[in-house]
Amino acid sequence: MPLFQVIAAKLRSQIAAGTYRPGTRLPSTRRLSAQLAVSLTTINRALRELESERLIVARERSAWTVEVSRPLARVGRPVPPEAPALVGTTGLIHDHLRTVLDPSLVPLGRAEPSADMLPTTELSFCLREILRREGEKSLRYEHPVGSRLLREELARLSISWGCVLEPDDFIITNGCSEAIHLALQVTTRPGDVVAVESPTFYGILQAVAGLGLRVIEIPSRPVSGLDLAILRRALQRHPIRAVLTVPSYNNPVGGCLSTQGRRELAALLAECDVPLIEDDLYGDLFHDGMRLPCVKSHDVGGRILLCGSISKTLAPGYRIGWLVAGRYRDAAQALKLRLSYSTATPLQHAVGLFLKNGDYDRHLRKVRPQYSRRMAQFTELVTEVFPPGIRIHPSRGGYLIWVEWSEGSSAMECYERALALRVSVAPGEIFTVHGRPTTAFRLHAGFPINPEIIRALKVLGECLR
Repeated sequence: MPLFQVIAAKLRSQIAAGTYRPGTRLPSTRRLSAQLAVSLTTINRALRELESERLIVARERSAWTVEVSRPLARVGRPVPPEAPALVGTTGLIHDHLRTVLDPSLVPLGRAEPSADMLPTTELSFCLREILRREGEKSLRYEHPVGSRLLREELARLSISWGCVLEPDDFIITNGCSEAIHLALQVTTRPGDVVAVESPTFYGILQAVAGLGLRVIEIPSRPVSGLDLAILRRALQRHPIRAVLTVPSYNNPVGGCLSTQGRRELAALLAECDVPLIEDDLYGDLFHDGMRLPCVKSHDVGGRILLCGSISKTLAPGYRIGWLVAGRYRDAAQALKLRLSYSTATPLQHAVGLFLKNGDYDRHLRKVRPQYSRRMAQFTELVTEVFPPGIRIHPSRGGYLIWVEWSEGSSAMECYERALALRVSVAPGEIFTVHGRPTTAFRLHAGFPINPEIIRALKVLGECLR
């Protein structure tokens, strides 16, 4: 059992025994860290586990209060409708994208690596080396399925995902977005029903909307991820043609499906003979422990399509992604040829060389603990400057935090107030099918803490009051 779960179990037992009664405060995170001789990150993860069980709630500063005397009101996310629906959030998404690219704003609404975490020097060396070695050849079209070098290195890397894949299993794509588009198109037809997490990344909703698909939203929890019980009921009630999920550190809520949950999900979809589109964009950015195996590692019939990219780890602007399409490989290859023919040749080869040199493993060993520390620092700062009653859900991987509250202004109202004060956030409305009002937003917690970030968080705290 992970250490944070051991500590959560100890605190849970003390609450059950009455050591900490309803309404009383737990010791501070720093005191618990000292008492139990574990890191602040471990303590915060244990406390978030208890928070997800509605046993404690965050109050002002770093205090946590026992709340078992009454259930917490549902906050943040509206209840997803049970009937299939067409996506209707395009306008909101375009408004948000304009703000995250505005250099005059503090970009807390973005979801890409912090600039100081990008391996610029190493990638630049690999690109120069490819151009030197291959010359004019590196500027020609690549084969539609992608660079052999890159596909070989991804096949070797797939062992760490729990999979045993071959180079020919991979199709190199223009980012993870193209991989998801290809996966949706080879598994569905316009008018079909797909199941997606709710909330989910707005790019997934855009892909679904563009293909004329209808959506069933399946709740995703900040700690445990996709609700498999609700998914099972939905599969029984609706003609779902595909399920699309982000099992590791879902954007925006940060949920992570357990190893057992991944096995159950694969078995459920095998039982129903429904394809799964697995978005593994954040899988390599776990903060501690080990990488959880992809759901694809439990695939026995080729019905799981695995999508990935370097956009969240190495270089968003390179737009290098991949698709492992299983039984749909031939159809996906033909579609890739028709849609975009190929992906940028020199960038594919540079990333392949980066992987071959061992730079990727070294890079991940460097950035994982840094993101973990920044997440803990950011969470502590948010707890201090945000008003009481705010629930904060830092992910156990990546660099995103989901913030919810139960009363007061909607997320869009806070979003607009913050923009007027030159701060960008990602309002919860853009992560749902119809942009229904929420009291939640997503923050980027991977930036180094500096006076500008501190000011921006104080601005958000005032917007929430």
